[in-house]
This record gives sequence, structure tokens and C-alpha cells, in this order.
Amino acid sequence: MANDTTDDGSSDDPKSDRKARRAARKSAASGATARDPAARAATRERRAAKRAERAEGKGEGEGAATGKGQRRGRRAATAGSAEAGTDAEAGAKRGAGARAAKRERRSAAAGEGTSAEAATDERRARRSAVRAERRAAGGGSEGARRDRRAVRAARGSAATGNAAMGEGKRGYLEVGKASQAGIEVSDGLYARFATLAIEVATDHFLRHLDGKGTLGATTKATILDGLAAGRELGLFGRGGIREHDFVNLSVLAALVKPELYVESGVFRGSSLFAFHRSKDVRRIVAIDPDLSALKFRDEDGERTRYVTDQDFSQIDFGAVPSRALVYFDDHVSTTKRIMEAADKGFGTLVFDDSFGLTGMARQQMPSTPTLPFILHHDRLEVGDVVAWSTERRRFEFKVTDELMDELSTARERIDRVVPFPNLFDYMANPYDLPIVGGEKALVLLK
Repeated sequence: MANDTTDDGSSDDPKSDRKARRAARKSAASGATARDPAARAATRERRAAKRAERAEGKGEGEGAATGKGQRRGRRAATAGSAEAGTDAEAGAKRGAGARAAKRERRSAAAGEGTSAEAATDERRARRSAVRAERRAAGGGSEGARRDRRAVRAARGSAATGNAAMGEGKRGYLEVGKASQAGIEVSDGLYARFATLAIEVATDHFLRHLDGKGTLGATTKATILDGLAAGRELGLFGRGGIREHDFVNLSVLAALVKPELYVESGVFRGSSLFAFHRSKDVRRIVAIDPDLSALKFRDEDGERTRYVTDQDFSQIDFGAVPSRALVYFDDHVSTTKRIMEAADKGFGTLVFDDSFGLTGMARQQMPSTPTLPFILHHDRLEVGDVVAWSTERRRFEFKVTDELMDELSTARERIDRVVPFPNLFDYMANPYDLPIVGGEKALVLLK
């Protein structure tokens, strides 16, 4: 027969109510501890304690029964504690396993990242190799690459400058757009500043040559005409001298008035052109193994002799006049050329590409040992090394005992060295050509 219930769901039977409440608590406890080992262990301990209390309460007067109940209670409590420990240990193991699995996932992710970085480095290396092959196959000469880099740098600089400054008027300066780096000077200002450069070069050389006076208007006009003719022939720029070099050489030709002019290393003939225009020069010897790049030729075969099959050291110049000048632009050892020229009777020399340290590092084949090493050989020691590199080659210059003797001998032949004056304040240098001091020097022998 079913028990009657009240409207709120409770039963009239107290015993049934107690059973229902115990069932509800048990269900709630089971749900709360289903996933918590520690909670389950605590529940077991409470149950064991309750059983022990009930057993103790049943027979305070029943000693044996009571002792038995107590023993049962203790065994139950011990079993509950053991189960709790086992559950806790199992939970700890599961937690440790989860942490280990997490570490493995992280390691795998890191390994994938390292592999990705390695793949990226490999792609970069392949691209670099392809670029190197392209440069080797069709990149052109070192000079051509420098030209391209200079143009790109100049364009980037111009674009950056325009963007940073903006367009418009800045005091006396008008800022506008540009697509290519360069410099333009109005004809009148060019002529006046070029004349000023001629006067500066004249004063410089006269001071060092112990001379007096100046160049006349006719000589200055001849040099200016030579500048115009050289530009038309395309003589000035890479592979030849620059306009300020032409002024220095023309002034030197007008002051020294050499009867014999010798040039070793002609190439385009831009420096040869400066002495070719001097009416004081009666005889010219132009030496170069390849004259295919020559921009002009002297039609007077009696005045100019072109030599392609002999070196300067092999040529017999006969009786060398007192007013003679040799220009060396052949990248041969400066010490060797000084001693050869002295032995042949020349006393006035001009050297190109006989730089110090900075200039050496910008040249593939400077005329080592250069003038600064000769003049200051007392500062050198055997074993000293100077090394420099381009994109394709590495060069090394090492001081030896033999070199030290050669430097000392060459230094004894030199009376004085006169560096060419810097005329960049008056003669604009093209943007694609580097500015390096000490490019040319006049050497007077004893």
C-alpha cells in the first residue's frame, strides 16, 4: 500500500522521510565527488566514522560487542584512508601525465617553429645564390655595378629629400621634384668659377715649384676651351680624369712647359689631351697595351708616338731633355716607376692612384707600394699587412724585408712631393664618382 503524501511532497511516515533525505544527501554527495578523488576519500572517512559511532553506541554495556564494533570502525576508517590515499595518488599521476603531455605539445610546437626558421634561412640562401649567379653571368664589371648602385642611391636620396623637405621656397632655395641626381651650373658661373680654379691651381704649383708670376689671359682661355672640347669628346668621367684634374694638368703643362711628355696608361686619353693642347710640348710618347678605348688621336705622327708592345721600362727615350714630364697611371708599383724614371733621366713625375689607406681600399689595383708608404717607410715594420676587398676579390699588401729596402731606395731619390690642389669648391664633381683625396701628386726627383 502506497504511503500518503502531503501537498509539498513530504510523507506522513517519518521513517520514509528520513530515507528520502538520506537518499537525497547521498545523491548530492555522489554528484559532488564524482570527479574529485579527495572529496570521495573524505566521504568514505565520514561514513567510516559514523559506523564506528553507531557500533559504539549500541553496546556501552556489551563490552565484547562494543570492542568488536570499535575494531570494525577502525578497520573501516583505515580502509577509507587507504582508498583516499590511492585516489589521491592516482589523481596526482593523472595530473603529472597531463603536464607531461602539455610539455610534449609545447616541444612539438617549438620544433615546428625551428623547422620553419630553418626553411626561411634556406630560402634566403637560395635567393642569395641566384643573385650571385646573375651577377657573375651578366652583372657587368665592378665599375658598372658601382654606377648602378650610385644611381639608385642618388635617386633614393633625392626622393627622400623631396619628401622630407616638401616643395616650395626655402629662403633663397627653391625645392621641387627631381627624377635623377646631378648638378647644373649656368654657363656664366661655370666659366667664372673655372677661371678661379685655374688661378688657385696656378698659385698652388708656383708656391711649391719655387716659381713666380701667373698665367696670362690667353693661357686661361686655352684651358677653358680645352674643357669644352673635352666634354664634347666625352673624356671626363669614369674611366678618365675629371674636369678639375684637367685644369690641374693643364696648369702644370703651362708652368713646366715640358718638351717631352710621356704617359704610361693612356686608356681614353683624357689626361693625354691636356698636354696635347700645350704648344710647348714638342714630343709625346703614349704607352698602353690596348688603345681601343682612345677617344682621340693626334694626327701629327711626328709629334706623338703610340706604343702598345713595350713597357715604360723597355723604351729607349734617348737623351731626355731637362724639361720633361712623365705621367704614370698604369697601376704599377710606385717605387719601381720612381727608380726606372730616375735611371732614364726624368726628374718630374706625376702619379695617379698612389693613395694612402683610404684610397687603396677603394681601388682594385692601386700602384702599391704607394707614395704615403714610401714617404713614411720609417713607420712600417716587417709583417705589417693592409687588406681590402671588393664584392668579388680580396687584396692583401704585406711588408717584407725586400720591400723595406725598395722603399728606402725610392725615398732617397725623391726631393719633394706636391699633392694636386683640391678644386671641388669651383669644379663640380659628378654624383656617380667618389671623392677621394690624394688621387694625384707631382713628384720631383733629386
